Amino acid sequence: MSLAPTDEQLVAIEYPYNKAITARPGSGKTFTLAQMIVKDSKDLLSYQGIIAISYTRKASAELKGRCIRYGAIRNRSFYGTIDSFCINEIVAPFLSRFLKRSVDLKIIDSVNSNKFDERTKDEKVIEALKTGKLPINMLCSAAVLILDRVEAAKLYVKARYKSVYVDEYQDCGSSQHRLIMWLASMGLKTVVVGDLDQAIFGWANKSPEYLSNLISSTDFRHFALTRNHRCHPSIINYSLRLIGHTDNLLTTDELRVIRARIMPLNSPHSRNLVGTDESSIAQAIERFLPNIKNKYKVQKYSDFAILARSNATLVRFQEALTVPSKRHADSVLDRGISKWRRVFIMLLEMYFSPNRFVDSFLDDYSNLYSKPSTRAKTKLLVLKYLSLAPGKLCEETSLAVEIAKRCEPRGFNGEDIEAYQKVVSDSSVTAMYYRAPEGQRSQPINIS
Repeated sequence: MSLAPTDEQLVAIEYPYNKAITARPGSGKTFTLAQMIVKDSKDLLSYQGIIAISYTRKASAELKGRCIRYGAIRNRSFYGTIDSFCINEIVAPFLSRFLKRSVDLKIIDSVNSNKFDERTKDEKVIEALKTGKLPINMLCSAAVLILDRVEAAKLYVKARYKSVYVDEYQDCGSSQHRLIMWLASMGLKTVVVGDLDQAIFGWANKSPEYLSNLISSTDFRHFALTRNHRCHPSIINYSLRLIGHTDNLLTTDELRVIRARIMPLNSPHSRNLVGTDESSIAQAIERFLPNIKNKYKVQKYSDFAILARSNATLVRFQEALTVPSKRHADSVLDRGISKWRRVFIMLLEMYFSPNRFVDSFLDDYSNLYSKPSTRAKTKLLVLKYLSLAPGKLCEETSLAVEIAKRCEPRGFNGEDIEAYQKVVSDSSVTAMYYRAPEGQRSQPINIS
């Protein structure tokens, strides 16, 4: 889209206080977020920054990249997930002050805490912190407790950050909402963005009610981004009808959305129709791909994406395809949020990326007051890592470890090293999770 904001985007960008923004797909949400952050960054001191929370690391990287391209000041801002913010900015730095002793903290899998009220949940969080094993779904609650009881943590956040931006707020849980409201109460300008029609994590006790409450709150001003910059009007109308909207439909005469009936093969009405199993559907999609590519001038398979609700479905679907395809899933490195795992993941993403931003990586990990020679030595190590042949990544694990030591000196974890080695020792694993597509055979349909 153009770098010039629309009128409705500009009104939202210029408003200087707390705001709740609803944005449908294709409405320029990321563009608008980036423009807001760029505007805020111009008034920051050298040691200050902005908190930008996205649902995934890839979304955070995209937002950060846009902010830099649009002219954001390269200050001490945080771009990442809310779990990463909690562990790296609040829990890990101030846990020893909270417990009055040092603890080697390990983040473990989630536990069922839905039956607890807030007081009981806080007690469970304190017990977990004392044992050194904190379930990942208790990170936000732990961060709130530390902000509440450790004055140094509160002073640090208030001095370091001036505003907080949170994307996909319709999928916010109670503990996440509690943390964001804590940050707002500390004086950080708070901006939340979401779409009430895209709330899909009710099964995980995430609710759009928190976004709805902020939309109607007198402490927030609501802005709606309604113009779609991505889709043809017929596709917008189809999606609106699909979720039950019958008003505000766009006028269009061109048919771009086709409805196909899929029925069991043994149905009396199933003549010339495909079956409902993944194999039959995959074969039907393949038959229509050439015509779709020609009609809409699609150049390569990697411009197609096939989505499903479960990994098991994706596996069966991919097995039935004969055209090149790439299945996206989490690697063993993604099953945890420790500091070293984050370093290893960023190294691999940078290694396999067609666009390598070494200085951006160093900005995330170099101390603001470190000597230029220290940063230069770290940069040489990273450049050496990037020059390795793919087959040498496993053999040179010590190089990745040395970089991790420089980035996170107190983050050593043997399990993280084992997870890294497991990923880089199998080229098919790195191809699935990190390698960018190249050439026609390696520009596959994306399955995720």
